[in-house]
Amino acid sequence: MPAEGRGPLYQSLDQGDLPRELQASMERHRQHLAALVGSLRAAGLPEQMIDASVRQLVDSYGVELSAALRALRKDMPHA
Repeated sequence: MPAEGRGPLYQSLDQGDLPRELQASMERHRQHLAALVGSLRAAGLPEQMIDASVRQLVDSYGVELSAALRALRKDMPHA
């Protein structure tokens, strides 16, 4: 859907702006991903296993992010 057909939250995300409410969550997940990859590489795991672990963490975060976006959208006027 084009940005002009969506509410202000999604238009903001399309323009590269990240709502304050999501910044801490994004940073926390970025740190978790970096730590996970570093730990798994240090343990000598093959890249395929690392990739699978990263996908699992990202999928989990996707669920959380979608819920946060829905909550933010609900709180925004005319969203």
